[in-house]
Amino acid sequence: PTGAATQVDVGPEGRLRFDPEDIEIGVGDTVAWTARSPGHNVTTRPGASPKCQSPEGAEPFSSYEDDNHFAIMDVGAVFTHQFTVAGEYVYVCAPHADQGMVGTVTVVE
Repeated sequence: PTGAATQVDVGPEGRLRFDPEDIEIGVGDTVAWTARSPGHNVTTRPGASPKCQSPEGAEPFSSYEDDNHFAIMDVGAVFTHQFTVAGEYVYVCAPHADQGMVGTVTVVE
């Protein structure tokens, strides 16, 4: 159902991961990432990590402004993004991308 955001925990219990790591949503749906421990962010901006990817025609998104890739979320802060382009998005926590803090959102028509 549209309207309800899909919830993703960022760094739950201090672990370097997103939970769930892989989600599937429909075009027009929203994902809400909630910071559960300090030191994390959410981004698909190519400059943040070579792992980041977005479908053609989709604007990159991030929980921070501009190219400040190490700007972190306050614990308890929520970042939301509405997905309007179908395809696969690979996002990371920029400070921890090399430690495998990577997630995917698959958006289906």
